[in-house]
Amino acid sequence: MNNPANPSILMTHVFSNTADGMITSVKACSDTIIVALAAADPVAEGHVELFTPYNRADRVFTRVGRIAGEKNHFTTI
Repeated sequence: MNNPANPSILMTHVFSNTADGMITSVKACSDTIIVALAAADPVAEGHVELFTPYNRADRVFTRVGRIAGEKNHFTTI
């Protein structure tokens, strides 16, 4: 960060998948940005998306993975 006292937005990313809910957490490591999202359906499980950090030189913010939990299976008795 060039100026921590006056940060600026370099880019924005829109999560447009209809299954995406609200962002619940964002974490950053040196080589990965991790975004946790709730499911749009309140009874479904959310997921995590992994991105490379934004690259100023080529203006790229690339998704490198998606981690989703296994769906619960319910049996009616």
